[in-house]
Amino acid sequence: MREKFQHFMQGRYGADQLSRFLTTIGLVLIILNLFVHSNAIIYLVMALLVYCYYRMFSRNMSKRSAENQW
Repeated sequence: MREKFQHFMQGRYGADQLSRFLTTIGLVLIILNLFVHSNAIIYLVMALLVYCYYRMFSRNMSKRSAENQW
């Protein structure tokens, strides 16, 4: 199973500092939502996670690297 995932991730950008930061922000917002119960926070977290996965599975390495440098 691990080899299949490694084969799938070949040529893709993978996790970097920006995606780890956005995932951490998403986790903090999820914990905050336990106390606040806001749908807006849920949608924001979903958008952050979709963007993180989009970046990690992207094959456009130069564009993802430029986003990370910014």
